[in-house]
Amino acid sequence: MRLIVLILAGLTLAACADPLPELRMQGKQLTLQVCKGVDEISTEPIVLRHWDSEGILASWKAHKGTGRIRSTRAVFTFEEEEQGSLELRDIPQGAYDRIRLDMRPPRDGRLQLDLQDSEGKTLHRASIYFGRSDPDQLKNLEFPLQKVRKSLGDVSRAILHFSKDVGTLTITGITFLGTTPESWLPDPEAPAMTAMGSDHRVAAGLSSRRPLETKFEAQAGLNFSFNCAAPDGLRDNSDPDLTLEFIDDTGRTLAEHEFAVPVNSWRSEQVTIDASLAQAGTLTARLSLAPGRRGTITACALTPPRVDGRQSDPRTVLLLTSDTHRADYLGFMERAEVDTPTLDRLARAGVAFTDCWAAANVTNPAHISIMTGTGVQDHGVVSNDIPASPKFLTLAEAFAEKGYRTFAALSAAHLAWGGIEQGFERMSSPDRAARDSSETIAILEEWLQDGSTDDKPLFVWLHLFDAHGAYRPPPPYDTMYQPDDGEDPKDPANAGRWGEVTMPSWCSQVTDPRYVEALYRGEVTYQDNALGELLGRHPRLERDLLVFVGDHGENLYDQGPHFDHSGLTTVTQHIPLILAGSRVPSMGLVQQPVTQVNVGRTLLDLAGLGGTEFPGTNLLLGLDAEPTGEPVTRFALQAHALKASAKRGRWYLNHNLYGRQRSEGVRVPNHEIVLFDLDADPDCKVNVLEDNREIALDLRAQLLRWLMDSRVAEYLTSDYRTDEATLKALAGLGYSPGSALPDNNPWIDPECACEWCEAYPVGKRDGELDSED
Repeated sequence: MRLIVLILAGLTLAACADPLPELRMQGKQLTLQVCKGVDEISTEPIVLRHWDSEGILASWKAHKGTGRIRSTRAVFTFEEEEQGSLELRDIPQGAYDRIRLDMRPPRDGRLQLDLQDSEGKTLHRASIYFGRSDPDQLKNLEFPLQKVRKSLGDVSRAILHFSKDVGTLTITGITFLGTTPESWLPDPEAPAMTAMGSDHRVAAGLSSRRPLETKFEAQAGLNFSFNCAAPDGLRDNSDPDLTLEFIDDTGRTLAEHEFAVPVNSWRSEQVTIDASLAQAGTLTARLSLAPGRRGTITACALTPPRVDGRQSDPRTVLLLTSDTHRADYLGFMERAEVDTPTLDRLARAGVAFTDCWAAANVTNPAHISIMTGTGVQDHGVVSNDIPASPKFLTLAEAFAEKGYRTFAALSAAHLAWGGIEQGFERMSSPDRAARDSSETIAILEEWLQDGSTDDKPLFVWLHLFDAHGAYRPPPPYDTMYQPDDGEDPKDPANAGRWGEVTMPSWCSQVTDPRYVEALYRGEVTYQDNALGELLGRHPRLERDLLVFVGDHGENLYDQGPHFDHSGLTTVTQHIPLILAGSRVPSMGLVQQPVTQVNVGRTLLDLAGLGGTEFPGTNLLLGLDAEPTGEPVTRFALQAHALKASAKRGRWYLNHNLYGRQRSEGVRVPNHEIVLFDLDADPDCKVNVLEDNREIALDLRAQLLRWLMDSRVAEYLTSDYRTDEATLKALAGLGYSPGSALPDNNPWIDPECACEWCEAYPVGKRDGELDSED
């Protein structure tokens, strides 16, 4: 950074040598706007070439299928078990950077684009997953090509590949579009998450012909900060220079700073307002970008600037979510022999809830419940590829509104697609399906050390994924818990020795399930040690307020499906929950039944933000009181809304909702129920439904009222489309894409007259028991 000191009216506006005062002010994110007098720049795409239905049949060649005109639509019927494709060799000339397809797909499928040179070499490949639509609904699928635009001049052939089972496809148009550099980045009026590699930050587009500005009240000691980065596709082999000017109300430039904008990576910049600048009162900060060589248009991503005061003891709130972590795999729980010294220490110093229940059995639905304070029955996210509605207030937004910096470091890529990025100014996710905790922790530490969080309150979400399959802990954790009986874990004679156990695909040669379970324990201990080292290097993270919570658990070989969490079981729902820090009372192990849904409300209350609007109940309320009345009932929804569960005390009810025929995208009602007595049968082996009809009636009535009182219709989203990276990441982790839910209340038909609904009808509301989300 170079500081240009200006001398105006004999006053030197140099840096003040006096110590800066400590400002006990709330940090604030400023709003960017286009500078006055700048001509409006259209961001509407330019149509370079468009084919309607007749033009498609004339110019695009269909392979392994037939195409015909019907009612002005191009209808293509592809042969069974064959991948259909459309090929274009007459590529339009011009600066196209987007290809749009208007279509009506009859079912879920995948669309792949290959751009090839004259010799058939693929220069770029991209895929989009699409959901089925009704005959009157047009889908506009777009392939963004801005990042590879430099190689588009060599493209001579475009090929669109369709899924093997797509059958008949109606295409109404194919369009090659060109856009302006300003349209490649978010509009200044609507900043959005912008990725540079795995580092996502909320940003807007700044270009050499569209400078931006913002106003703020200047105070001596105030820190003015922002981040900037230039996507590689927007540079012309020169690094653009960004200029920051501070201007008073008369239009005079009082100080000017210049910064080099890095390419494909973020840089944090900060300027401290000195006493002379503070004398101006209200300042306008103007940010502009130099044009490129030969006067070409340049653009970069710019985060909305912040102004923050200096605090000697800024508060820190750390939310740690441990993916696929069973509640009993903690040292202090004593059921499984596993070392977790870090979590044991936190539990002794704070509060550890030994009976915490998850809202769902998969990652995104459970995390969205934590981040929004709502159950799955309300937010409606039932799989990892369905985003949450933007209507929800997230926990990060609640902290950001109170001046907190908000960072998220994630270990699974699909969490970054879940719609819960709202409120985070920074978010890092892996560029592959998942990554080791050490990698995620290293990125968080880079952020903590770059100076952007010094003297500022901070909310951090750190997501760790080590306990998720496939279990592959590094040495020495891979052998730490292996049986020492000398037996070969791959001996075929082991088959059936521990019952009918299905081994995971990533350990298919192993016949001893103890070997696989030992790997899981190794992952838990490895992750605990990595966490302990992080907290040791950065004591700030646990000084004030820390919560450690699982998103869901895991079936090992006690319940099924084995070594997986696709089923709704007690071990996929029973999760760890620990609160620690100076703002948490030291109470040790607490047996009160709770749910992860209330974590957000609790964090806000303990951080002194009890007046902040957010759903839920403080988990610490009533802990020191004697339990009264019946225990609460807790509910959950399985992935894809196939099942729901209700747990009250010793009783656990599992209720089918749908069977699913994936190939047809059809959901078939199936309302069978089972009941387990967990005191006598903790592994849920014996269905005791027939002997406990009244209990089952009561639990089912509560469960169905919970489902039917849902507000999901307010938040349903139809956006299930994902790209190739999403599909590969989810498939690599064993997840299948979601399927659309019916309109209104999708969970269960209250008028259903199947044999189960007839045998266990929903009773009256009189005498209904208390319940938790």
